Amino acid sequence: MSIPPGGSLQGAFQSVLSTMHSQLQSRTPGASPRRVGAVFYPVTYVNAATGNDAYTGDSPSVGPGGVGPKKTIQAGINAVEDGGYVYVAAGTYNECLTIDVGIWMMGDGARDTIIDAGHAGTAVDITACCTTILIQGFTIRNGNGYWAGGVANGQDIYLGMLDCAVVDNVGEVAGGIYSEESWLIVGRCLIARNSAGDVGGGVLVYEALALIIGSTISGNQLLPLGEAGGGICAIDAEVWLMNVTLAFNLAIGDPAQEGGGIASDYAGWMIINTIVAYNRASETGTNNAIYLDWDTSFLDEEYNIDSENSCHFTDPTSQVNTDPRLGALRNNGGPTDTHAITADSPAFDRGSPTIIIYPFIFGTDQRGVTRPWGAACDVGAYELVLGSSGTASSANGQGDLTFSVSAGGFSALASVSPDTCSGGRPGFAFPFGMFSFRIAGIQPGSTVQVTIGLPAPMPSNASYFKCDGNGGWTDITSMVTMVDSHTMVLTLADGGPGDADHTVNGVIVDPGGLAVPASGQVQSSSSSYMPSGQAPVRLSNIVVQSAALSASAVEPGTPVTVTAVVVNKGSANGASLIKVYIDGQEEASRGVTLAGGSSSPVTFTVNRSQPGTYAVYVGGVAAGSFTVADYIDSNIVLFVSSALVLTALVLGVIYIRRKRQGYWA
Repeated sequence: MSIPPGGSLQGAFQSVLSTMHSQLQSRTPGASPRRVGAVFYPVTYVNAATGNDAYTGDSPSVGPGGVGPKKTIQAGINAVEDGGYVYVAAGTYNECLTIDVGIWMMGDGARDTIIDAGHAGTAVDITACCTTILIQGFTIRNGNGYWAGGVANGQDIYLGMLDCAVVDNVGEVAGGIYSEESWLIVGRCLIARNSAGDVGGGVLVYEALALIIGSTISGNQLLPLGEAGGGICAIDAEVWLMNVTLAFNLAIGDPAQEGGGIASDYAGWMIINTIVAYNRASETGTNNAIYLDWDTSFLDEEYNIDSENSCHFTDPTSQVNTDPRLGALRNNGGPTDTHAITADSPAFDRGSPTIIIYPFIFGTDQRGVTRPWGAACDVGAYELVLGSSGTASSANGQGDLTFSVSAGGFSALASVSPDTCSGGRPGFAFPFGMFSFRIAGIQPGSTVQVTIGLPAPMPSNASYFKCDGNGGWTDITSMVTMVDSHTMVLTLADGGPGDADHTVNGVIVDPGGLAVPASGQVQSSSSSYMPSGQAPVRLSNIVVQSAALSASAVEPGTPVTVTAVVVNKGSANGASLIKVYIDGQEEASRGVTLAGGSSSPVTFTVNRSQPGTYAVYVGGVAAGSFTVADYIDSNIVLFVSSALVLTALVLGVIYIRRKRQGYWA
């Protein structure tokens, strides 16, 4: 798998694709769940709670005659040959694994399926050669080994890792993952808090090809005698980072360590839609990145953020010396922890306008949230979805007010005192107090409608004042329409008189409220105080009308399409966030915009690896249930094949560009 200087990268990945093609052709599932033609691919089940290593392993349930799941993952691996499938039930497995055959190993989710090495050795040591391995849905932790503490990938291996967490491992060479002379594909994973004695606290790619997508590399470090690359190090390698958050990694030992985030030595990089921030190194000027040699080829492929300027991003869509305002690493939903952003982050809506790559892995963020939400994708591994409605309590105790917006979502919503406006009160009283909200995720310069529900009838002699951002008050009563005695609608334009930041930037800020003359004469009425002849505003009302599943019985991991018919029962254009739930837990969400009176199908793709029956709802509407049976997971074939084809295309671009630069003869 090595690609020596002067060699042909194009020839290398053509050879890999040829090998992968023949393997995948032989593994395409047929009518039989375990036999393809004359080739037999065994399936083994593992369950820490109910299993026994003396059981056959060919059933997830215990039965007569020694039938039942294995107790340890290693026993499950030992029971299959090259190309076998190992399904692991939720539980903590205190063992160090050796994988010496090509397997497809699926856990029941990283939060619930844990491989804990107990500091006894490398957690997952891959000693197989010239084969394909996929690891999905595991936390891999507390390893302590030579090449790496978490995952050590041997030579000529096509290793895919999906929805995994590699955390709290220690290695003498690398910390979390070590990949040598192999292909490494990491999708929607967390690599965090790992430590390396030499290079690559999180990941070391040595004479290999790596594709890391929709993942977080955070809080990894070099031990005191380490050299470079607290987050990731590449040596004689090719690496592509897409939709990655690489932050808070450390290379701060003495003597001076380099590249808190990235260290590169004779390597090629393509970086797109990625955050590199808050990393630290003891060598001055290398906090986020260090390129140790003149032969490093670095391509800023747009929409990146560097909290300093050591990555040397040059594309006009990328941002340098920019604080992305990341939240702490925590459970923000999804299979692994992430760094959330807020709507005031420069990463919000500043990434690629569309996701054009294969959607099975690239069409979501690390948590599985559909991208893009809003005007464009967010930069990094986290896609912020704002709520289109909210509730706030009046500051003067008059009750709760409800708010909804026709496009975008609320990034802030709170009751405030009129005294917060530096212009003082405008000679009016505020019967429901004053409110401040911030709407983000809209097209710059566009107009939105904010519907406000009041806890009591609106005074007929009221006006609407807003604090205009310059310390004064603006009467924007002309922008308000009354729908009924308890409902009013604000029509606000980004950058217009109703936007307190006075900037066309895709954000509307509105601190204001209903006001009546300070004399205290409040005229409560069910009639509108608006000018005569002003028609009530048209409203949107988006609901899920029906939902259905594409299948009721599937093989493990096979995608099930959930199709919901969403209807706008109102007369105005509107937007809403549609959510799908499996067994009561939110699985995914998707924004939808509909014209008044129209309808549209909204689809989601869900899957489960473990056998069982799963109930699916979209909003509050039942879509039905699907049963996962004892079959081979064909979707994993799709993942690996598509990811490898994509990798080849990307590396082809690298090859062409670097050849033009004279890197290869």
